[in-house]
Amino acid sequence: SKETRESIVNITGGFDLNQTEGKLGEVLSMTGGLSMRAIKEAKADLFRALGLSVVQDWPHGFESVGGYEKLKKYVRDEVVAPIKMRDRAAAYGIRVAKGMVLFGPPGTGKTHFAKALSNEVGIPVVMLSGADLFSKYVGESEQRVRSITRAIEATAPGILFIDEIDQLGRKRGSEGEGDSGTSRRVLNQLL
Repeated sequence: SKETRESIVNITGGFDLNQTEGKLGEVLSMTGGLSMRAIKEAKADLFRALGLSVVQDWPHGFESVGGYEKLKKYVRDEVVAPIKMRDRAAAYGIRVAKGMVLFGPPGTGKTHFAKALSNEVGIPVVMLSGADLFSKYVGESEQRVRSITRAIEATAPGILFIDEIDQLGRKRGSEGEGDSGTSRRVLNQLL
């Protein structure tokens, strides 16, 4: 059916032709049919290979988020609706949001909100910690950001949640000892 074809195209986004054929063949031989769950899991394996965690099929939506009523309404109207109704949004010239910043002290529910957003729009969320981007080897931090960025862009649509992003930004002229501008370059690459 047309819906099945569209689902397969969306789920396999980011796979090259060989990966798509291989994963679909693997799923068909294991299950005797097309299992969207198995294909989603294969896609999550791409991120796990880069050391990232992927949250998909999170069981709770915004109803599990206490408070934040204005934020939930804004996100439902400005983010969720255009994603769920792309054709209508495009017809009215409404663009899908490219990003959002949730700022607050630890323990205020930012991570849970991102997971709930994933449930609301039906898109997996890739969890990335700012501290995980850095390596002690010269040039490896920048290469890691490039690899992660390529993987995330290729598997769109998706939600990227960067926790502890404040670890990337430093005051101008106050780079860490021995940093050699790595944190500045990593932040510029992400931006």
